[in-house]
Amino acid sequence: MFRQRYFAFVFLLTLLFSNLNVYNVQAQATAPITTTVAITTNSSLTNTAPITTSVGITATMIAMTDTIKVSSKEFTEQLLLGKMLVLLLKNAGYTVEDKTGIGGSPAVRAALESGEVDIYPEYTGTALTLHNGLPVSALPDDPSRVYELAKSLDVAKGLIWLAPAKFNDTYTLIVRDDLWNKGIKTVATLATYMNANGSPFKLCIESEFYGRTEDGLAGLQQRYGFSFKQDNVLFMDLNETYDALRANQCDVSEAFSTDGRINAWGFHNLDDTLNFFPIYNPAPVIRKDVLDRHPEIAGVLNQLGQYLDNTTMSQLNARVDIGPDDKIGSGDEESVEGVATSFLQSKHLLKPPTITVASKDYTEQLILGKMLALVVKNAGYGVLDKTGTGGSRIVRQAIEKGDIDVYVELTGSSLAVHNALPVDALPSDADKAYVLAKSLDERKGLIWLDRGPFNDTYAIMVRDDWWDKGIEKLDDLAAYMNKNDAPLTICVENDFFAREHDGLPALEQRYGFTFKPDNILLMDLDSAYQGLRDKKCDIAEGFSTDGRGIAWGFHNLADTLNFFPFYNPAPVVRKAVLAANPELKDALNSFIHLLDDATMSQLNARVDIGADGIAGTGDEETPEGVATSFLQSKHLLKP
Repeated sequence: MFRQRYFAFVFLLTLLFSNLNVYNVQAQATAPITTTVAITTNSSLTNTAPITTSVGITATMIAMTDTIKVSSKEFTEQLLLGKMLVLLLKNAGYTVEDKTGIGGSPAVRAALESGEVDIYPEYTGTALTLHNGLPVSALPDDPSRVYELAKSLDVAKGLIWLAPAKFNDTYTLIVRDDLWNKGIKTVATLATYMNANGSPFKLCIESEFYGRTEDGLAGLQQRYGFSFKQDNVLFMDLNETYDALRANQCDVSEAFSTDGRINAWGFHNLDDTLNFFPIYNPAPVIRKDVLDRHPEIAGVLNQLGQYLDNTTMSQLNARVDIGPDDKIGSGDEESVEGVATSFLQSKHLLKPPTITVASKDYTEQLILGKMLALVVKNAGYGVLDKTGTGGSRIVRQAIEKGDIDVYVELTGSSLAVHNALPVDALPSDADKAYVLAKSLDERKGLIWLDRGPFNDTYAIMVRDDWWDKGIEKLDDLAAYMNKNDAPLTICVENDFFAREHDGLPALEQRYGFTFKPDNILLMDLDSAYQGLRDKKCDIAEGFSTDGRGIAWGFHNLADTLNFFPFYNPAPVVRKAVLAANPELKDALNSFIHLLDDATMSQLNARVDIGADGIAGTGDEETPEGVATSFLQSKHLLKP
């Protein structure tokens, strides 16, 4: 019976450690920690020696099986700090439960002490006064001493403080440029001015700060030896103080030193040279038992604080609270996760994300897609290459669903196909078409970046013989046809011949001429190019950036009346992706402005017909090869 239990026990151990090794397949490469499992039999039952077995377990393997619960308080700055902790731990391979934003200081601290959460960012001043009951007057006025005091008091409760950040989110007085430029840059200089000039300034203040006995207005005035006149103290909610200062309703305002509106609205913190206000430096606080199991967490999280000073934290808060236009609730605000992710990436604290790049499935789009993939990879991102996904509708559906992140779209395709505008309603100006496409697609979470100069639209082409006779514009063609009884023949595909709004009949009507019915030769597009080259016709329909145009010596007649819709290119990227990776914008925009009609036509030709100008002879290049050599020639790729 004993032997049966013994082998069953060994089997269970083997199964357990086999399962642990499964986790290690995806774990980071860390040195194995060898654990010895000793099974000693009862000597009265058997004379066998103790049996030991060694199993290799990595620290990361354990991390993958242990969930770290990360929390934060519920205001913007705390949400950002908490999300950064979540991202850093996930990036290091931990399984993380995101419990950020669960409540105020007492609720989060209680959750940490009870074990409901494992780690959250806390402020030194809050820990000392709220959680450890010290009076404000007893707090040290040196940041390092405040931190060490909080650290020493909390370690007795099983809580470990990791490395603090540099910023100090405490009370502050702020002023506009007008006072700052007068030399009022500290509370001391404010006091001097007030005493010398009959205390002229008005103060915007919330009632709580006014009523605080130790670290409120009364204590501040006493410490610096000045006072505001009672009639010049204006009471309001904290959010209103910023608006009131901006609207010149007061000269000085209470604030918090890292509020996003301070930098964004051109305010300045007055330096507290006498260290009146308590110090509130944040640091990750983690339960000791969690850190004992995962001591490497300290190294993962301690790298963050050095990058967070007052200015940086204020800017990050502003991106969430007011956005680039500096207005609350206007819709351009970024998400907490997006701001946290992009900041950590900018400091190289996160592995670069993978960007999914796509394109439609014809030559020009394949080249543009490869250029996108190359510049994204060159910028340090991972790339999932989905170029050649399909036609316009398929690619558009993919980006709207989030299956892809970026591709190059044409303005006319967006307006006519994806936004269902009738062709005759499209703007007759390239910039207007771009702005319209950009605005319509932004509502769908798609951001248009810079517009490129080439216009891949319909074109009417001629050979050198007619070009040299002065037919360079559609106006010249119309004049020649009307003057000479319409003698010229045209090679045209069926679709263009039949299109009601932007086809041949409408073109003739716009420019005031007609081809004789017998002079209209219907064929497919490839045959139209070949027919023009073989002089089966004098004029042919084509596309303005087709590689055969320049390669075969054709000329596109200028569309002076802007009859054909504009099909200018631009990278289109999902808003969420750009918000999380704002530096991606420069990479995506880097090449598009270099592509005019002639350049794009030449690049297309290298893929479609090669150097000899004949398709299928074997000297054609690949889209990736053409894209690479072009970007290298413009010094847009690292050597």
